[in-house]
Amino acid sequence: MKCSQHGISLRHSKRPFPKRLIIPLPARVALSLQKQADKEGVSKVDLAIQLLEAIVRDNLYDAVIDRNAESKKRRTVPLKARRS
Repeated sequence: MKCSQHGISLRHSKRPFPKRLIIPLPARVALSLQKQADKEGVSKVDLAIQLLEAIVRDNLYDAVIDRNAESKKRRTVPLKARRS
């Protein structure tokens, strides 16, 4: 087949997802993460890993990301802006 001639495998890979994930963070988030990591005596990478592992292990996605609160923030218009 042409795929095999070009080194392209059509088999499903049994390898796990990559172990490295690069996530760009806003400066304020990175700074806050670093401050908390310093308090706990760990690196910010280790703290981020611990946080993500806890979210996944305990299925805390909805608890951490309150989508209803976010939509309420976007819908709320300050009183001064309403008068304009």
